[in-house]
Amino acid sequence: MSSKLGSVRALLLGVVALSALDLSDRAMAQQAVALTLWQQASTPAHEAVLKQQLEVCSAQQPNVKVGLQSVGLDVMYPRLATSLRDRRPPNIIITVESVVAFLHDKKSLVAVDDVIDGHGRADFIPAFLQAVSAGGKTWAVPDWALHHAVWYRKDLLAQAGIQSTPKTWAELEAMAAKLTIDKDGDGKPDQFGFAVPWGAKFFAAQQSLFDALYAEGITVVDPKGGSYSFAGRKADAVQSLDYMMKMHKAFSPPASIDWTLLEIRTALMNGQIAAGAEWGGVVKFVEQQRPELLDQLSVFPFPGRDGPAKASLGGGFYMMIGAAPEAEVAASKKLVACLMQPSEVARRANSRAIFALPAINSAYDSEAFKSDPINVRFAKEIETIRRDVINRWYRYGLEAGLNPVSSIMESTSVINESMQKVALGRQTSVQAIDELDQFMKSSLDRR
Repeated sequence: MSSKLGSVRALLLGVVALSALDLSDRAMAQQAVALTLWQQASTPAHEAVLKQQLEVCSAQQPNVKVGLQSVGLDVMYPRLATSLRDRRPPNIIITVESVVAFLHDKKSLVAVDDVIDGHGRADFIPAFLQAVSAGGKTWAVPDWALHHAVWYRKDLLAQAGIQSTPKTWAELEAMAAKLTIDKDGDGKPDQFGFAVPWGAKFFAAQQSLFDALYAEGITVVDPKGGSYSFAGRKADAVQSLDYMMKMHKAFSPPASIDWTLLEIRTALMNGQIAAGAEWGGVVKFVEQQRPELLDQLSVFPFPGRDGPAKASLGGGFYMMIGAAPEAEVAASKKLVACLMQPSEVARRANSRAIFALPAINSAYDSEAFKSDPINVRFAKEIETIRRDVINRWYRYGLEAGLNPVSSIMESTSVINESMQKVALGRQTSVQAIDELDQFMKSSLDRR
């Protein structure tokens, strides 16, 4: 109870401190305002935290009523398209950056630089602001951070005599070879060293490919100028894909041809694999299923060919504000500013089913973050992720800021199916990379 009361006090104090937004218009204070907030569907625990925070923050605007809806990512795009067609888009949307790109392309968002500057721009991890910037403005407020890195079993590495994690592709291959073991002597491995999933569902294949591409600095667009750059690195992309295919065939379970993230988490927990790249969901998964194994989990960045990766695959959740009448926009901004109090950002991240981290630095110093048992247990891993992963990430065409190609790449299975064809021997890596190049070019041409 004391923890909950402390959280409420933090929110109330935060509301008092929101002086950066000029929301003193008496007319607005007297006008009834109904807001709709869409939250990408999550766990009951996370939704309960957000609901409680909304109750406290909306109470500071007695004329404002907030309707909360949970929307699955699988239906997010069609529902948004319908809302735009009907001219009734949500006022606030909390979801991934590709949706920010989609709505920005439709000119359906308002810039939120006043909210960010009112909070303190320096508090945000820069990579998360960069991804949702365009035209010199910022179009969403970063909430919490995803990371894509290699989670592994410390006990299995120790049993194989491996004392350090790999820093190059050759070292990763050598590690995977030592960890691929025929335990029962039937001539087939029972434990595999490194999972490389090529499932066409849930973008598993796309993620496997972009782990290697970003590690080598191969991007869709030039991070500095924004021009299409992938075509100039196609030969390097083929080599990267060949490497991942080699790792899959030699050190990944045959069934991983169809695996998604859930299978990686299950296999790590059961010891079928010793390591695999994923979003950290294995931590909460193991906590629920086999908590005695938590101390055997750790993480390292997916390496580059000859040294540290130049970048990593990443992402996060953002709060964006839809274009609407002035009173609704003002009320939405005040609500989002209230939700960005450090302790409340930490509470939302803590309640995710995935191992989420705050996108603002001050949240790491909050009691809500520092006292969370999982965060305490994985303090070393959090340090690694903050230092080596989430401070230099890209995601599918957002390397230079908002770009609608990102939402196109995440709303189709074209890339995943193409990669899976290579794994099945139905086309070559060269053909797959050519297909990817043509797909991304045509997607950019639609702008």
